[in-house]
Amino acid sequence: MPDGLAVGVMVGGTDAEGADITHELSYLCLEALRRTRLIYPTVGVCWHKRTPRELSDLASELMASGCANPAFFNDAVIRRGLERLGLPPADACNYINSTCVEITPVGRSNVWVASPYFSLCRMLLDEIAAQAGAAEAAADFEAFLTAYFKRLGTAIAGAVAHQSRLREDRRRFGRKQLQSLFTRDCVERMRDIDDGGALTNWVECSFVGLANLADSLEVIRAEVFETRQLTMAELKRILDDDFAGHEETRQRFLNKHPKYGNQVERVDALVARVAGFFTSECARHRLPPDDSPFVPGTFCWVMHERLGSECGATPDGRRRGVPFADGGGPAQGREKGGPTCAILSTTSWDHSALIGGLASNMKFPGDLFRAPGAHGRLRELIETFMARGGFETQVNVVNRETLLAAEKNPEQYRDLVVRIGGYTDYFTRLSPGMRREIIMRTEHGI
Repeated sequence: MPDGLAVGVMVGGTDAEGADITHELSYLCLEALRRTRLIYPTVGVCWHKRTPRELSDLASELMASGCANPAFFNDAVIRRGLERLGLPPADACNYINSTCVEITPVGRSNVWVASPYFSLCRMLLDEIAAQAGAAEAAADFEAFLTAYFKRLGTAIAGAVAHQSRLREDRRRFGRKQLQSLFTRDCVERMRDIDDGGALTNWVECSFVGLANLADSLEVIRAEVFETRQLTMAELKRILDDDFAGHEETRQRFLNKHPKYGNQVERVDALVARVAGFFTSECARHRLPPDDSPFVPGTFCWVMHERLGSECGATPDGRRRGVPFADGGGPAQGREKGGPTCAILSTTSWDHSALIGGLASNMKFPGDLFRAPGAHGRLRELIETFMARGGFETQVNVVNRETLLAAEKNPEQYRDLVVRIGGYTDYFTRLSPGMRREIIMRTEHGI
């Protein structure tokens, strides 16, 4: 199947004064998806409380029919994040996603996205190893978390230094004259876009495996520091063995401890603490030549599968090589309380600083929405996510059996489109690991 152009289209949203700007073209862009079924262009609905019901209905109807391309972005949350970064309202309302979920102000930007990706769980395993071999290990969970945050902070500082060196190389050896002519305010400043001429010149990084990290931290808190059922050295050995000979322990880690996505305050609070730390830590840094910010996100594209394939077993019960969670939502298969609980957990913390992008996936069986008007239930879930401050949500409506059949007979399902970690692709051309990751996701009822 053809791809279409790799561009993003956003519809709806608000103007500088906050008035709705939904237009006839907004509906036509969505309707085009029904007729083409391409993976690109993507269409994002910039939702706010005054978004016309008809626009939300059309996007929800498309999703419920199995069209995975549309996504909902929270206009108020994104605008708040952009204004916090210094954009005036007239520019904060005028943004685009970089075909996935990373946000770029329009016409004034030299934004570098996903630079770099941080593997949160790889750093956790490094900290476990350090603590297991330390003469004086952390006395309690707070001390352990402080040590982990120090390690994460060092990684962030190193990434900023690396990005600064790359910027200096581009300043010295780059130059994009044509792009500079069309980007504010390179001409007025008489500076090339590679020399800091753009009004918005920040770097967006991404933190991958947030849910796995929180679930793992909860297991460490309970097993090592509260019940003292395991020492840190014993935990390291179990993880190094990829749970071989410790299946009972793995099942305990996986099923006897609460997981993010089930509206359990102590786990949700860990997600908030981690996100709060890397948000504040990124805010401490500035990049040359114009002191532009280092902006966080949890966007992962396919990196949750790639980084997961490179990472050993983790204390949440995940085996070596298994993909991490696919964005800012729960890890695959761990939402036991249904979609409402998953939404309440995912929106229990502030998303507005994550202009680098945050995707929250939901998956439903295809026959759930076959009754006339049933897509209204999906719209209500999406609007609940938005009203509670969710950054972005995307939906796959496809039966598990269909995915398994497509994996077995790809030639018969070449047009099957799915949402991944912020972007859309044809299921049958994904890597085997990515196909398994999609199949592993929780299939909700309503």
